[in-house]
Amino acid sequence: MNAKRWTILTALFALAQSAQQATALGTAFSYQGSLTENGNAATGNYDMQFYLRDAVSGGNPVGTTNTLAPVSASNGLFTVVLDFGTGIFTGNALWLEIGVRTNGSVSPYSTLSPRQQLTPSPYAIMANNASNLLGSLPAAQLSGTIQSGQLSGAYGGSVAFSNAANTFSGNFIGSGSALSGLNASQLTSGAVPAAALSNAWQVGGNTGTTPGTQFLGTTDYQPLELKVANSRALRIEPANFAPNLIGGASDNSAALGSVGATIAGGRGNYASGESSVIAGGELNTNSSLSSIGGGFGNSILSGSYNVIAGGVQNSIQGFQSIIGGGTQNSIQGSQSIIGGGGSNTNVADSAAIGGGDFNNIQSGAQYATVGGGYNCTIQTNASSATIGGGSYNLIQSSAQSATIGGGVHCQIQENAQESTIAGGNNNFVQPNAQYATVGGGSGNSSAGIAATVPGGELNQATGRDSFAAGQRARAYHDGAFVWSDYSNPSNLFASTGPNQFLIRARPGSASAQTIRKVPCTLRGQLLPTAGTSRPAVSRLVAE
Repeated sequence: MNAKRWTILTALFALAQSAQQATALGTAFSYQGSLTENGNAATGNYDMQFYLRDAVSGGNPVGTTNTLAPVSASNGLFTVVLDFGTGIFTGNALWLEIGVRTNGSVSPYSTLSPRQQLTPSPYAIMANNASNLLGSLPAAQLSGTIQSGQLSGAYGGSVAFSNAANTFSGNFIGSGSALSGLNASQLTSGAVPAAALSNAWQVGGNTGTTPGTQFLGTTDYQPLELKVANSRALRIEPANFAPNLIGGASDNSAALGSVGATIAGGRGNYASGESSVIAGGELNTNSSLSSIGGGFGNSILSGSYNVIAGGVQNSIQGFQSIIGGGTQNSIQGSQSIIGGGGSNTNVADSAAIGGGDFNNIQSGAQYATVGGGYNCTIQTNASSATIGGGSYNLIQSSAQSATIGGGVHCQIQENAQESTIAGGNNNFVQPNAQYATVGGGSGNSSAGIAATVPGGELNQATGRDSFAAGQRARAYHDGAFVWSDYSNPSNLFASTGPNQFLIRARPGSASAQTIRKVPCTLRGQLLPTAGTSRPAVSRLVAE
C-alpha cells in the first residue's frame, strides 16, 4: 500500500476515560484522523504505529510506541486511543509520526509525512493529574499572579520560598512558630511582629542584649552544634553540673555521663568522667579530673589530677602524676613524674624518672629517682634510692637510700641500704652491705658494712669498715686496709686477719722488695734504704 497523503481532519484529543468516573483519569487519549490511499479516502482495516518525536524531523523518540491492529477506516476516517505513558506531556513541543500498512501484511510500515505537531489539547492530562494529586506540579509551570483565594487553607507539606525575589506582604498573624530557616537580617517590622523582630539574632550582630535573659542555645536537654563548611566545629553537650565542650573534628567525643569535659581540638580524642581536658592532638584518651596537652595516642586511664603534656603513647594510671613527653612512658603510681625519654616505667609513688630510655622504678620504691640513662632499674621497696644515669645500672629490692651516680653495669644488691657506687664499670655493692662505697673503677666490689673501694680495678672490701684500693687488693677482714699496686697484676694481695694495714708497692729501683705485715694498731714508719736517702717501703717497724 502506498499512502499518498495524511490529513488530520480534526485536532481532537480527548481523554479516553469518562470525566464522570469517580476514579482519577489515566494517561490515554482519543485521536481522530483521515487516511487516504492513492488519493482516495481509505476504507478497510489497517495496521498502524504511532510514535512521538521531540523534533519536526530527526530528533529522539518520546514515550512508548503504540502499535494498533486492526484499525478500521471508513470513508477515510478512523479513531484510535493512544497512551504514551506517564510524564510525557510536560510542556515541551512534540510531534506525532504514523506508520501504516494493510492489515495482516508483512511489508514494512509506510511512514506518513509530514509529522503532525500536537496541539495543546493533550496537556489537559497534566492538568487532570495535578488536580487529582497524581504527581507534583513543577514550579516552572506556574507563572503570572496566583489569586490569594487559590492559596488559602492549611498546607500539610512544606512550602519553600527559595528565590531571593520572593516576598511576603500583608499582616502576619500568629506566634511564628511555623517559620524556620529565616535570615534574621532580612526581617522587617512590616513582615513580622515587632516583638518577634526584637528577639531575632542577626548575622550582622545585635545590640542591647541582656546576658542570661537573651541567649543562643537550647532550652531542652539536647546538644548544640556549630559547623564550619558543613562540618562540626563545636559541640556543647548538656550535663548535670557543667556542659561538655567538644571542639575539633567530629570524631572527638565525651563519654556518656561525663560532666564538664573539654576537648579543645584535634581528632579522635575521647574524654570521660568529670572535668577531664584534652587540648588537642590525635587519638588521646582522658579520664576524670586530668589533662592531656596534645600528642598522639596518650591515655590517662584512671585516677585524677594527672597530666600528660604531650608525646606519643604515654599512659598514667594513678593520682597527681605527670608525664612531660617522650614515647611510650608509663606511670602507675601516685604523685610521680616521668620527664620524657622513651619506654620508661614508674610504678612507685612519689618517684621520678627524668628521661632516658627503658628506665624502671618498681612498686614500693617511693621517693626513688632515676635521672636518665639507659635501662636502669630501681627494684621494689628500694625507697629513696637514686640512679643518676649511665647504662644497665641496678639497685635491687630493699636497698633503701642507695645511690649509683652513673657508669655501666653497676649494682647495689638487696638490702644494701645507704650504699653508694659513684660510677665506673661492673662495680658492685653486695647484699646487706649497708653504708658501703665503691668510688669508681672497674670490677670492684664492697661486701662489708661501711666497706670502701675508692677505685682501681678488681678490688674487694669484704670486711666491715675495710678498705681496698689499687689493683686486685682484697680486704677480707674487718678493719683491714689493703693497697696494691700494679706490679703483679695476676696475683691477689689480700689481708690475712682483722685490722691489718697492708701495702704492696714497687720501689723506684728494680731491686726486689720485702713486704712485712704489721697490725693496724701499730704505727708504721718508712726508713731509708741503706746508702741512700730515698724512702722505701721495704720495711715497716712499730713503735
